[in-house]
Amino acid sequence: MRGDVLIDAKPAHVIKWQEHNPQGVGILWAQPYNAQSAWRGLRLNDWGHTLRIVRVIADNARGQARIDAFRLGEQS
Repeated sequence: MRGDVLIDAKPAHVIKWQEHNPQGVGILWAQPYNAQSAWRGLRLNDWGHTLRIVRVIADNARGQARIDAFRLGEQS
């Protein structure tokens, strides 16, 4: 599965996704059963905080797309 962000509570899913999407952001939804996992990326368990992070990622992606379009001479 391709994308910019993956949020999942199963560490194996996040780890495998991150390996296939190195430019994306994997987020492990923190639960007691995954507290000892090998995941070293973001761990969140608050939807408000998660939404703020996803908005920053989306804003950055849109900003990068505008920069890329400008470089290609597609200014609008």
